[in-house]
Amino acid sequence: MKSRFIAVLCILALFIPTYVAVVAYISEQNAPLDIKKIDRIEINDLHQNVFEYTLDTDGKEMIDFMHRLNEQATVVSALPDQLTGSNFFKISYFSGNKEAIYKYYLSLSTTESYFLDDKGTVYRINAEDAAQLVTLECMQSLYSASVPPVLFTSEDTQITPKSIGWNYRNLSDDYTPSAKLKTESSVSTYTMLGDIDFDFSIEPDMLTAKIYKGDELIYDGIYSDFTGFSISERSSYNILLNAKWYQDATRDYYGQATYEFIADISAPATFHLGKTSIEPGEFVVLTGLNVTDISKLKFTANPPITHESKTFEPVFFTDGKYVRALIPTTYESTESSYELTVEYGAIKQTLTLNMEPRTFGSSIISPTTDILNKTRTPQTIAAFEQAMASIVSTGEGTRYWDGKFIEALKNGVIRAGYGRYRTITTNNDVYRHNGVDYAVNVGTDVFAVNDGKVVYTGVFDYTGNIVVIEHGYGLKSWYAHLSKISVNVGDIVKKGDVIGKSGDTGFVDFPVAHIGLSVLDFPVCQYALWEEEIPFLND
Repeated sequence: MKSRFIAVLCILALFIPTYVAVVAYISEQNAPLDIKKIDRIEINDLHQNVFEYTLDTDGKEMIDFMHRLNEQATVVSALPDQLTGSNFFKISYFSGNKEAIYKYYLSLSTTESYFLDDKGTVYRINAEDAAQLVTLECMQSLYSASVPPVLFTSEDTQITPKSIGWNYRNLSDDYTPSAKLKTESSVSTYTMLGDIDFDFSIEPDMLTAKIYKGDELIYDGIYSDFTGFSISERSSYNILLNAKWYQDATRDYYGQATYEFIADISAPATFHLGKTSIEPGEFVVLTGLNVTDISKLKFTANPPITHESKTFEPVFFTDGKYVRALIPTTYESTESSYELTVEYGAIKQTLTLNMEPRTFGSSIISPTTDILNKTRTPQTIAAFEQAMASIVSTGEGTRYWDGKFIEALKNGVIRAGYGRYRTITTNNDVYRHNGVDYAVNVGTDVFAVNDGKVVYTGVFDYTGNIVVIEHGYGLKSWYAHLSKISVNVGDIVKKGDVIGKSGDTGFVDFPVAHIGLSVLDFPVCQYALWEEEIPFLND
């Protein structure tokens, strides 16, 4: 029995070292990282660049410095309010397989630099240590001047340099080379619209270029002296650029960069107006050729085209090889001409739209007080405009209309025309008339003024029963005060189809048929369309 007991003790003794080692290993893994024993630091800066320092390379000095900086920092109660939620440097400290993550909130005002350790304790960094820290390469993201210029195409695509050297001035007034700069040895192709078109985020002091078409050198010199291409079809060119930003006492940077890329240049866009002279209230068709992406079109008018404090912004639609937009004027358009500028990539074209003089008459309307209070109040007008906001904001890319427009009533007698000043005798209010009112008996057929698609039917206190037809590209006709609606939303109607019956619903003083026309939410005049087709560039 005794010998058995001794044998068991011997066996246990053999395993004791293993047990001790396991317990020691578990204890070691559960113990917090000893910041004094770190062997590697990983710094993630404000631009997501990563800097690594290890004992087995040349990182000992940096590791010792960060340990000393942490040791000399002072515990404070909390981060200043202005730093809470701001960007920080994430610094990971490693010892073997252990990691401790600290957050450093640094400033070029070195008396206001802090960090949070892995337990969330807040420390203020000693000002002298902070002043030394912010001059190090790994802290370059604190300096806006450390970010080198970026070269963008007209498509807003960044062109990566083939080589680049960039220097920024640090807090010690020394120039430091920026690190982690991206370069690209391969030659990439970039789409450009109409010509070579690119921009620097910081314009270089000197920019030279070599431009090749195939093996032929077609330009070699200062880029600002290059006059561009005259091309009629898509072409490709190999571009080599050498950019320099000079050192200057007034600047916090200097450097140089080289670029090599292929410019795939589309044929230049051109733009045309269907008419160059119109009367207030008429509209024109703006047509573009060689436009492949309508989202990149920019339009401005000088002076701006406005109506009721709104500035017109065209909507472009694709029409086969063309793009189209309708450009309206209204009875408020009193300028003698408008300069319409369209930009597409490198192309910028200005077209002149001349305005012929026109006068508008006046008349009176005498609804009863009861009708006025029920149908034409700020509330009833706002309810109508709010419901129509989505209808008037865009149009359809299908051009439904065909040929001339017709009047919506046969042998109709116009009581009030487009743009007329109307005085309401009931309350002496004066407003401008947006359409054409026909004096007519209730129940008279009302016809579609051209081919189109019914996009709205309904009833409002202000308009009574109403139908809205889209004719294409945002051109819409409006039929109000109806006694009956004969169409449904989604119906495709032809010119002359009956869409309803005239009536006396909404804001009227006796039976009428109100017919309006608009380009998006700008009311336009229909008279000229009864005489001629809408002119625009076509095959």
